[in-house]
Amino acid sequence: MNRRQVLKNLGYTFGATAMTPTVLSILQSCTNTEGWSPKIIPASKTADLEAVLDIILPKTDTPSASELNLIRFVDAYMDIVVSEKDQNLFLQGWDAFLAITQSENSSTDAAALEGQLVKYLRAERPKQGKWRQDLYSYLEELEKNGTADAPQEALAYNSISRLRDLAVTGFRGSEYIGEQVLAYAPIPGQQQGCVDLMETTGGKSWSL
Repeated sequence: MNRRQVLKNLGYTFGATAMTPTVLSILQSCTNTEGWSPKIIPASKTADLEAVLDIILPKTDTPSASELNLIRFVDAYMDIVVSEKDQNLFLQGWDAFLAITQSENSSTDAAALEGQLVKYLRAERPKQGKWRQDLYSYLEELEKNGTADAPQEALAYNSISRLRDLAVTGFRGSEYIGEQVLAYAPIPGQQQGCVDLMETTGGKSWSL
């Protein structure tokens, strides 16, 4: 499998956040091209985060994550939908991800970030399960005792997985992808069940 396909698979083959009216409203607000300042993601961390988003969803025959302003969607979603506790957990994991990347590669350049994404998002299921269990145990101990040893790998995996899911949601829900890439019917017609997708849309999924 070539590098481009690996990168596309990091984004396309996993789950996404539910497309609720709130999420759609956030996506619509992110089309504003005026000046933007993050509310949850520290400004000093936006460059690395946007670089990771572009690795997850690179420019191919469709726009990249940065071209679709997906970092604005991630920040707005964190601000409006996510609890303060989970905001802090995400940022803690993001710091862990960068620290691990730096320690294992002596840098956080694009190649190093890409290698870490492959490590977490294409890990074998038992490894991912271990990270999830470590995270749950950490949160339980934190809740019980008020303090716990932070499992850095598990925190990094959690934040990168969450970021990936939000990126996919923002990508699929963006105006450009909805109208130019997916099957789009601004005025829906009749309901037809059990029809061949290739015959009806040329194999494309329906836009929201």
